[in-house]
Amino acid sequence: MMVKIVIRTLKYIGITFFSILLLMFILPKLFPGKIEEEIKLFANKKLNGKLNFKETELSFFSHFPSLTLTLTDFSLNGSAPFEEQNLVKAENISFGVNLKSLIFDSTVKIDEIYVSDAEINVLVNKNGQANYNVYVASQKSEKNKDSKETSLKLDRIQIENTHLTYNDESIKMAINAVGFNYLGKGDFDSAIFDLVTEAKIDSFDFMFGGEDYLKNKKINADLITQINTNSLAFIFQQNNLVINQLPIDFKGKLNFLKNGYDIDFSVKSTNSNLYDFFTALPPQYVKWLEKTEIKGKTDLLLTLKGEYNVERNSKPDLAYQMKIRDGFVNYNASKNPASGLSLNLYTKLPSLDVNKLLVKISPLSFKMGKDYFNAQIETLGIDSPSIKAKINSDLDLKKLHDGIGIQNVDFSGKLIANVTANGVYDKKNRLFPVTKGNVVLQNGSLKTAWYPNPITAINLTANINDATGNYSDLKVKFTPASFDFEGKKINVNASLENFDDVLYDIKANGEIDLGRVYKVFTQENLDIKGIVKANLSLKGKQSDADKGRYNKLENSGTLFLKDITLKSSYLAKSFVINEGLFSFNQNKMNFKNFLATYGQSDFRMNGNMQNVINFVMSDKAILKGEFKVESKYLNVDEFTASNPISSTTSKSNSSNNGVVIVPPNLDFSLLTNFNKVNFEGLSINGLTSYLSMHNGEMNLKNTGFDLIGCKVKMNATYKNLNTKRAKFEYQIIAKDFDVKKAYTEVKMFRDMVSAAKSAEGIVSLDYKVAGYLNEEMKPIYPSLNGKGILSVKNVKMKGFKLFNAISKTTTHEGIKNPDLSEIDIKSSVKKNIMTLEQFKFKVAGFRPKIAGQTSLDGKLNLKMRLGLPPLGIIGIPLKISGTQDKPIVKITKKYEDLEETNFDESSDTIKSN
Repeated sequence: MMVKIVIRTLKYIGITFFSILLLMFILPKLFPGKIEEEIKLFANKKLNGKLNFKETELSFFSHFPSLTLTLTDFSLNGSAPFEEQNLVKAENISFGVNLKSLIFDSTVKIDEIYVSDAEINVLVNKNGQANYNVYVASQKSEKNKDSKETSLKLDRIQIENTHLTYNDESIKMAINAVGFNYLGKGDFDSAIFDLVTEAKIDSFDFMFGGEDYLKNKKINADLITQINTNSLAFIFQQNNLVINQLPIDFKGKLNFLKNGYDIDFSVKSTNSNLYDFFTALPPQYVKWLEKTEIKGKTDLLLTLKGEYNVERNSKPDLAYQMKIRDGFVNYNASKNPASGLSLNLYTKLPSLDVNKLLVKISPLSFKMGKDYFNAQIETLGIDSPSIKAKINSDLDLKKLHDGIGIQNVDFSGKLIANVTANGVYDKKNRLFPVTKGNVVLQNGSLKTAWYPNPITAINLTANINDATGNYSDLKVKFTPASFDFEGKKINVNASLENFDDVLYDIKANGEIDLGRVYKVFTQENLDIKGIVKANLSLKGKQSDADKGRYNKLENSGTLFLKDITLKSSYLAKSFVINEGLFSFNQNKMNFKNFLATYGQSDFRMNGNMQNVINFVMSDKAILKGEFKVESKYLNVDEFTASNPISSTTSKSNSSNNGVVIVPPNLDFSLLTNFNKVNFEGLSINGLTSYLSMHNGEMNLKNTGFDLIGCKVKMNATYKNLNTKRAKFEYQIIAKDFDVKKAYTEVKMFRDMVSAAKSAEGIVSLDYKVAGYLNEEMKPIYPSLNGKGILSVKNVKMKGFKLFNAISKTTTHEGIKNPDLSEIDIKSSVKKNIMTLEQFKFKVAGFRPKIAGQTSLDGKLNLKMRLGLPPLGIIGIPLKISGTQDKPIVKITKKYEDLEETNFDESSDTIKSN
């Protein structure tokens, strides 16, 4: 009997199983057209993005036991303004269909989405416009309009083996997730819904503000996030993350606003293993971590709270806190591990303003056997920081290096420090923290990864004291400071007291190869090479130098420079000192046969500088000097100010951009003898001049040189107003030079006397003009103001378009190519207009009279009377307009002035009248 019951039961189970299996095969065949059509209608209505796929498949077995419609080679483009870029691209994407609604209600309800082997690219531009706004939520009035419409009410989102990228330019945040696996549930049909998520990521990168915070990290996450699609707001209610091995609790909110966002993030990890914290750090620490034993506990808290609004200039507050308890670090099984590691770090950056930065360390301490280090530091602000510090150490630096495994640098020596400081550092108000400190480094050495040999025998005994918190009470002593490098030894003993009126006593001797030392401390955008030999003894008081009491100074010694090369992104060219010998004698620093080059320019200088010590020690001191400078070639254009340029910047972006800067704290006079000078298109030979710099103004006096084959006299003044503007006055007197050469070689002459383009012969020029230069060191034409005389002698006007046009209009061939002799053309320039006073001449029996205007941008507005032969009593009135290239000549007496253009000095703007 029992056997029959068992057989019957198995029979019923088998029939039921095969019936269900048969039904699973049959049902997709009964509804394929309806489901596919409904999905397409739904996509057209609910998706605001371009949708493409290759083919479809309806089956229970793709994601058993769900009935799913699978689209192969799927792609969905983003919403505006990213309509032409993929939001999602996947090999397969499947939509789960609610079987009950399909059979009994004849409606297609999507409650599941499956994505596999996909690329998801989320983009947000600077204005906060996102590409993911592709789903159109139902309006309240439409929600119950037709219950048989296809709807999206998700119970499940499953993403497998996907590459997710997120790039938000509005907040400078980027995410790159490789091997993204995601399982989430939520009612996406609602404007506000909770999204419950489980996520695993094989490799996760997080960047914010251009900095990498996480790189190649494994992520495990259980999240509950409330999403408001109407206001684009996110509330992170429960977010338990594991980054590699570090557990993190992440909560907060993010609301996107019209001109920014409102954020309240809290990232916390409590009582975590210190080792787990290091597993979450960037990849450069991974190899170090593999060899390091780490113990201890840590607490972390990162908060970012507030509103970012461009119009109101508001920014959120950033704070970070880290605590380490009972820390232990031992690199590569060292005999001297760091133990008892304790840290309490708190930093706060209100409104992301670095001038309000608060850093508090209380304390940072550890032991290495009998050696120890203990520091308590608190700083507030950057420009004039408030400082409170207490540092004590007795450390063998070799033990420290080996014990914690510091990378890229080797160091050793005994460091003993005892420093306390409390107060404000304010250079402007001459304040310095109340300080008492002693630092001793014995038999130290330093070697970096950038140079094969170390700096050795580093010995330093430093003492710093300030009892009142004022510059006047500050005392600094180095007795001694010395080191050996590449067989050369440097020794320095220095004592500095009263930084309001520095009493100094400095002795330095030795030789140093700057290029090799620089490689030890390599710095981006800066390169320096060369040899410096010093044997100096400097002793005195700053005020004695300032007041001229030179007999009280005891400054002597020499400083020899050879092959010094300085390259920097702040210099347009490399500055090279081939050789220079400086000798100190009281207040003067004399130099002899100082040979240097800058770009194409070369210099030989002899002379002296005064007030050097005072200049070095005070921002207000004036450096005085008298020089004799000789040069075979000087290219002034190479000295223009330039913007900082990184070493990776392309050549197209490395051009100069700024006026010549004259330092205001230099009081120099130079007697010059330059064989050849290039300055803004002027090719000058045999330049002799007296050049002076005073109060940021440069003057050229009694300058004589050869220009286009004739002797020229010139005077000029120049003063930069800022890095983009300069003011100048320029006077030039030149007699009997070739006008064709002048037009070809002198740009200012070509700009201001453009009518001479087709002229040949001899002219003289006596002109004075003043105005402003722009950042390209070119005249701002509306700012020019001046006058002068152009004298013409034996000039042939061949092919001159103006006279050709006059000849054509008057039908008189005789004035087509006139020869001019003994004519003085007086003109003045103001508001972008050059005004020509009336001048007359004879040509082929005609007696022309010309006056009028021409703008510096080439427009003509001349009036002319063409006196007819024989005596010119009868004349033809002409008006000449158009441009210099296309003059228009009409017979008329009507005449209107050209429109003037003003340059407003106060606002640095150009306005037309």
